[in-house]
Parts: sequence; C-alpha cells; structure tokens
Amino acid sequence: TTVRGGTTNERGVRTDMLKYLAKRIGRSILTLFIIVTLVFCLLRLMPVEGYFTNYDKLTAAQVQAGIAQLGLDKPLPVQLARFYRDALRGDLGVSHIYRTNVPVTTILAEKTPVSLKLGIAAMLLANLPATKLYYHHLLETDLSLMVHSPDGVIDWIFPRGMTVEKFINDGLMVIFFFAVGLEIKREIVCGQLSSARRAILPVLAAAGGMLVPAIFFTAFNHGTMAANGWGIPTATDIAFAIGILSMLGNRVPVSLKIFLTALAVADDLGAILVIALFYGGKVQITCLLVALVIMLGVYFMKQMGEKRMFSYLVPAFVVWGLFYYSGVHSTISGVAMALLIPMEPRYSKEYFAHKMRWLNALMLRAASHEDFPNEEQRFYLRRMHDLSSNSVGMSYRLEHGLAPYVTFLIMPVFALANAGVEITSLEYLNIFHYSPEIGSIGMGVFFGLVLGKPLGIFLASWGAVRTGLAELPEGATWRMLLAVACLGGIGFTMPLVVSVNTSSRIASIGGLVTWANSW
Repeated sequence: TTVRGGTTNERGVRTDMLKYLAKRIGRSILTLFIIVTLVFCLLRLMPVEGYFTNYDKLTAAQVQAGIAQLGLDKPLPVQLARFYRDALRGDLGVSHIYRTNVPVTTILAEKTPVSLKLGIAAMLLANLPATKLYYHHLLETDLSLMVHSPDGVIDWIFPRGMTVEKFINDGLMVIFFFAVGLEIKREIVCGQLSSARRAILPVLAAAGGMLVPAIFFTAFNHGTMAANGWGIPTATDIAFAIGILSMLGNRVPVSLKIFLTALAVADDLGAILVIALFYGGKVQITCLLVALVIMLGVYFMKQMGEKRMFSYLVPAFVVWGLFYYSGVHSTISGVAMALLIPMEPRYSKEYFAHKMRWLNALMLRAASHEDFPNEEQRFYLRRMHDLSSNSVGMSYRLEHGLAPYVTFLIMPVFALANAGVEITSLEYLNIFHYSPEIGSIGMGVFFGLVLGKPLGIFLASWGAVRTGLAELPEGATWRMLLAVACLGGIGFTMPLVVSVNTSSRIASIGGLVTWANSW
C-alpha cells in the first residue's frame, strides 16, 4: 500500500511499522548467519581425508594441491570469509573443483545431499519470523483443476482437497515410488533378489531392521497417543546409506555394497507395505476395485505383448486418481503400476542389427555436398533413434529417464515441503522428554534408528548365517557387517513419508528427530 503525505500521526505509525519490520528481518538474518556459521565451523572439523574419495591412492603432493585448491590450508576465519564471498556470488565453493586436475571429486557442499540441504532450508523457512507465515500458507494453498459453469450445473473439481503439500506428498511422490518400484522389479527379475539363495540374507536383514525399531518405538510409546507412529523408524534411506558406503571406495568389498543395495530395496518394499496397510485412510472399496480391474487389464495387455509406453502411462494416471480417492495411500499406485511395466524390449537383437544396417546404408547413400545431416539423413537418424530406444526395455528406459528428475527435483521439493518442522516450544528439542499422555516420540524414533535398526539388521543376518539359511557376503567380516547395519539407521525419505501420515504432533517431532538423525 502506498500512502503519500498524511498526518504526523500516520507518518509515525508507518515509521514504527518499518522499524518493526526492519528489526524482525534483521533478527532473522542474524539468526541465519549464526546457524550457518556454527554448522560451517563444525563441519570443517572433519579430518582432511574426508574431503577425498580416493585418499589412499593420492600422493602427498596431490593431497597438498587439493588442500590448497579447497582453501583448507587457510585459517578458519579466512575459510569462512571465502565461503560467504562465494555464497554472495552464487557459488558455494563447488564449481571450482571441476576446474582442477587434482583427483578430488567432492567437498562438503557436494557430500551433503541436496535433499538434506533443502531440509535445513525448510527448517529455517518454517521458523524464521520473516518467512514462516508465507511458508505454511504456500503449502496450504489449494491446487485443483476446477470446471464451473455460470449456473452451477457443471461443478467439477479434480482432485478435491488438493493443496500444494498434498500435491507433493500424494502426487510428485508417486513418481518417486514409481521409480522405486522399477528398481525393485529389476532386482527381483535379474538382480540381487532374483533367487531365493541370493535374496534371503538381505530380505531377512531388512525384516529384522524393521521389526526391532518398531519394538523400540512401541516400548517408549505403548498406550499413548503416539503409539501409531511405530512405522517412522522402520525404513532406511537408500541414497544416503549407499552414498556414504561409496565414499569408502575400495576399502569396502563389492559384495557388501551389493548386500546394502539389496537390503535397502527390500527395506523400501517393506516400508511401502507398512504405508499401504497401516497408514491409509478409510478405504473406499468401489474405487479400489475399479483400480484393480484396470491393473488387471494392463497385466493382460502386457501378456499380449503391448510395448507402447502410452498404453501404460495413461492407465497409471487413472489408477493414481482412483487410489487417491480410495483411502489407500496414493503413492502405492506408483509401485503397483511399476511392477506391470514390461522389461522386455519391443525389438529383438537380430531385428535391431538388421534394421540398423539397412538404415545406415540408406543414410550414407543419401549423402550430398550439403551440411550433415540434410533433410533425408535427419529422417533416417530419427528412425535409428526410435529403433535404438525401442530395443531397450520400457522399464529400463523409464528408470533411467526418471532418475535425474527424482534425485534433483522431486526429492528436494519433498524435503523442502516436509522437513520444515515449526519449533513452537523448546520441548520439541528435548527428545528425551516423556509424557504419560503422548509418550516419547523423540526417544522412540532416536533409539529406533540409532540402536534398533543396526541391532535388528545385524541379529537377523547373524541368525540367518548361523542357521545355514544364508552366507556372509564374500570378503566381508562381522565387523564390516555391523558397520553396514549402522548405515541402515540413516532414515530421511521413507520415515518422513510415514511421519506425514500420522497425527500432526507425531509428524512434527518424528520429522524433526528423523531430520537430525540423517546428519
């Protein structure tokens, strides 16, 4: 609102309002500065080996060159000043790494996953006085397609009750679960879960890693309002766990990395079942039955050899809408439809080779003195592209195509929308607080992830090996397996998905402890 002139009293009121806003904004900026500075200083205490993915293979000269390139040889105040200088330029100290010949592939800004960084941003947005109102109002904004006639005869809204937050959790996350379903199917068909002998150890380890954290949570919250939050500490975050293990390079046996990957996939499948069975709403049988009929039709269409992507994606959208209204968590539709996507390519190896030779000959015959490619050659190149694309299974193409969008768009947006826990009281920070009415959500999640998860994975694996049901991964020791089991306690994505389906207080405290544990 613009007001010119006015009485002395009006100008005084405007001046007071401006002073008040300036004071609040100043406090927010100061708070942000202090938090970022403290986090930066704490992270810089990490040993220098942590900045190199292949530290053991580097010479002393290469290490020194890398340290100088990263500025780690400077005093901490100088490093902090450079950090803020780069931040003001829009460069958080990552891009210059790619301009050096030193084999340093990552620094802190890259090691911390994008989702976790945005989780920090969400916490700040949800609690800073200057931003928290806009943050929560944005998430609560209605986001539906409405068709309405002037006389009111036509009044159609789809989907009803959709807000920005629900669009992220029930819409975008379907794509994430679709990608997870494609990965699960690949592992079951031709991966680490393709045979009972190979699958038994990670599957049993995943089951133990879900059961024991649930017992831990229930022990702290049995008979209280928070008892139904037992699913929060049961899941492992695939990306974080495998990412940390990969940082150790060749010091970890390949078999142990494969074990963790299969464990995380089996764990995700278990988390999906938990969400579907225990955290849905009131089930609308009619919608669910129609969805199942459509999925059955897609299955028979697949058995008849249909390989066109359009024939699967359109029914997937319809099934998502039916699941959304059925009361079963709509993200489950993503996994269900992913399992129906064919893995077999449209064209065989022989057909591909024959057709490619023919198209290549036609393209070379169409050569002219014009710049390559001319119009006729572009036609043959498009045919070659279609031929190559359809010679790869649809499941593989979708998994590869969705990966960057899931990693760099959907997961960061999900973290930004759901990790913003508003801390209205210092009680939220006291995770060891216990109340007879609401129990201790913090202790249940914390001890479930930090102790229950490693204990469950390790004991289940030990029992499976001792009874002869499975074998220890080749080259691995029990100490290594225990370390991998500890990585299973990193929960971010799946625990947040579960927590947002519980009551608001459980979601707030569970999300806060999950976020802190991921660090």
